[in-house]
Amino acid sequence: MSKKLKVGIIGAGAIVESSHIPVLKVLPNISIEWVYDRDANRSDLISKMFQVPVWKGGNILDAIDNIDICLITIPYGARREYIEHCAIKKKALYVEKPFAVS
Repeated sequence: MSKKLKVGIIGAGAIVESSHIPVLKVLPNISIEWVYDRDANRSDLISKMFQVPVWKGGNILDAIDNIDICLITIPYGARREYIEHCAIKKKALYVEKPFAVS
């Protein structure tokens, strides 16, 4: 079996709950390393629902160092810092929403 790819999820909204995590959980070569949402209660709920860890280690940018793929599910205007950090760290990036507002 090939190496498991480590995924971190930034954002814990309805699409993460209904689509992203259920799909990722059944893929044999994927390990969800953490989920993070600025609403800690939402992160905790997703963690309990799907038995995935919540990032509580301080700066979320530090968490990106230990994953292979970053799934960003937050609104357009809030993701620049994460995208830039992923680029610097040479991490694969999957962005749920469009890259432009028009």
